[in-house]
Amino acid sequence: MKKKAIAEKIAERTHSSTKEVLKDTLPYLQVAFKKNKDFRNKLTNELDLSGEEVEWLQK
Repeated sequence: MKKKAIAEKIAERTHSSTKEVLKDTLPYLQVAFKKNKDFRNKLTNELDLSGEEVEWLQK
């Protein structure tokens, strides 16, 4: 599942649990990802997101 894979990448970088990221962080990152091209590019590079993961975040 793309959502869980993204959350795992974020959790690893932020020293958080995957469950916590899914609940508290990912919804806000998804909004920022859609609205801010610079943020989208930086997050994609920082987390080494796949094309499918990028597509999911843009939904």
